[in-house]
Amino acid sequence: MENVEIIVSTDSVKAQTQNYLIDSEAVLNPLRWSVTITQGTAVQISRVWTDFTISYSGNGRTDVFRSSMELRAAFGEQELFHSVPEIHGGTYEAIFYATVKYRGYSRWETESSGPSIRSIGAVSPAKGRVRQYLNDVHLESVVYLRSRFIQFVNGDPDFDGGFGLYRLKNPTAQEIWSWKQNADHARADFAARKTKAAQIPETLRNQDPQTYAGLPDFTEEQITLEALQSYGSGTFFKPTRPNPQTEWTWTQNQANDGFGERCMTIVKRVAEGNEPPDWN
Repeated sequence: MENVEIIVSTDSVKAQTQNYLIDSEAVLNPLRWSVTITQGTAVQISRVWTDFTISYSGNGRTDVFRSSMELRAAFGEQELFHSVPEIHGGTYEAIFYATVKYRGYSRWETESSGPSIRSIGAVSPAKGRVRQYLNDVHLESVVYLRSRFIQFVNGDPDFDGGFGLYRLKNPTAQEIWSWKQNADHARADFAARKTKAAQIPETLRNQDPQTYAGLPDFTEEQITLEALQSYGSGTFFKPTRPNPQTEWTWTQNQANDGFGERCMTIVKRVAEGNEPPDWN
């Protein structure tokens, strides 16, 4: 009996033999293979498929994505293009299978290829593209201080206490490998911080109505400043009233760590055309 062989092409014209790349717009193009199934003494073929995994174990992660794809049930050569439904990077491993029946035998046999292993890395976007996507100079100042707008280094996720642009500590796999999803997290989180900051005056009035009667709400500018400071320690503002006969006001809290002030310094420099180092 001459067994069926499953040959995965190494011809660069037939298949990509180099690493796959998630491009600068956070798109992983369809993965391409060329597969040949020799017939040998097989007389029938009922199914051809591939099982593949994409795994990443860097920086304490144990991400594994598994999937399968059906191919044309036929002997000979065929090309396979398949799209990964969610962006993943790391080590890509595929094994191809065929279920066949040999001459003189009634049972079906499953033959398999050896594992084909490649890497999926990622291309960092231009810093200007990241800022364009964030579309908020205040949030841009936060991302600059956290990561200098860097998501990947040499194709691998950039990690420094957290992953990517926003230095996420518990990201999804997609937030690691898609800078846009990392940035979406940043935008949503900043919006949530602004919502929380806006509630501070009302919270104090509700906690102690007698003491904080007349405490004014934050202006939009104060909400932004308080949200920026929430990335550091302490509050940006504190309620101030020299004596019970005067009205409450909000004054700057000198006991915080200055994160909000650092952000505003960057915002001012950008407005003046004097961007900080590594801005671009």
